[in-house]
Amino acid sequence: MFQQAIHFSVSNKIYLHFTFMIPDVFKKFKEANGEFKKDIASDVEGILSLYEACFLAIRGDDILNEALAFTRKHMELLVKNSYPSLQKYIRNALMFPCHRNSERLDALQFISYYEEDECADETLLAFAKLDFNRQRLLYRKELALLSKWWMDTNVMEKFPYIRDRLVESYLWTLGCICEPQYSVARMMLTKYGILMTVMDDTYDTYGTYEQLQLLTAALQRHKTEIGGDKLPEYMKHICRSIFEELENDGSKGCSYKASYLEETIKEFAETSLMEAKWKKEGKAPSFDEYIKNGKVTCLYEVFTSVFILGMENLGMKEILWVRNNPDIADGSKLVSRLLNDIIGRKDEKERQDFPKGVDCYMKQYGVSEDVAIEAMQKMIENAWEVMNEDLLKPNNISRTLLKFTLNSARMALVLNGASDVFTYPSDLKELIISMFFNPLPM
Repeated sequence: MFQQAIHFSVSNKIYLHFTFMIPDVFKKFKEANGEFKKDIASDVEGILSLYEACFLAIRGDDILNEALAFTRKHMELLVKNSYPSLQKYIRNALMFPCHRNSERLDALQFISYYEEDECADETLLAFAKLDFNRQRLLYRKELALLSKWWMDTNVMEKFPYIRDRLVESYLWTLGCICEPQYSVARMMLTKYGILMTVMDDTYDTYGTYEQLQLLTAALQRHKTEIGGDKLPEYMKHICRSIFEELENDGSKGCSYKASYLEETIKEFAETSLMEAKWKKEGKAPSFDEYIKNGKVTCLYEVFTSVFILGMENLGMKEILWVRNNPDIADGSKLVSRLLNDIIGRKDEKERQDFPKGVDCYMKQYGVSEDVAIEAMQKMIENAWEVMNEDLLKPNNISRTLLKFTLNSARMALVLNGASDVFTYPSDLKELIISMFFNPLPM
């Protein structure tokens, strides 16, 4: 069994490398009784690197799962006895390990840690800061253009009940595709992200079930009016906003990509209506039924279709690949859906927003809430291993699309790690200021 793993130096220090090695290499760092050698725990860099490597595991890598438990235990002890910058870095790693973190966020966190390292390469550090600040200027320019578009749409005036999350939507997009050359795709993803927020909040909290039936029918038929005057005016605005954006993008010579995007939006509307029906009836479906529906409402395919639309070199081959639901795509959907369900559990109870994944699992298997959450967390870990495994297989699909799919799962963790920061964005304030407004001091 081969996988991306780590390389150990002769001095037992552990350094992270993205290469292929046999997991049995870890056995040399175990005692005869099968436990990891205690002297490894004294090597802070080694423990950190081994911990990070554990998240590259695929199914069947039991030794890496053992290593994860070992390193996590010792890292929690190291936090208490480390200097401030290392403490912060360890805490960040425990919450967002490198392989599951946003690239830009991970870079920002590592720079602040590395600059306090006595052995830091000052030239390398200066170039890293220069690169970060340079790209930050591009991101600010994009945000300025998006802010103008946002104001011109008068979305908040038309839909005052929705979450006003332009910057947060852009942050999610940036986590999925940060390279400077993909500015067009980034802008498009943010715009459709706002439109999907309008739809999600309408289906989830605002519209009545009868109104939502009319809205779904209007979207299916590509019409702004259904049933005479029965469709509320604000829902007509939703249809117009989506149709205008689709027609604008389709007129640029990408009609078949825009058609695919429209189809995914229709599917999102249908599955959102199903959730509204469950809520109206007050009956939780089976967990299997909920997950099948939830892999659509998590919006992976909508956003992936926007990404394909915004990339000149992606086309029908990539659309068919997504439609075939490969393991990495299915895993990304599952991670997004379950993380959101688990972290939003308390808020959904207060809003009586039932049923959700935890409720459905409890009903299907007759278990307590704690047992249901633990089982879903194990499903999330398995999904990461499946995604890692799929990434190792020969594939003629664009690596950019594969990376986007992995990054979608990463951003689900970033936005649902400790709380639902998209719904309650106060915890994102410091990060947003650091990412977009405060340059790194040279």
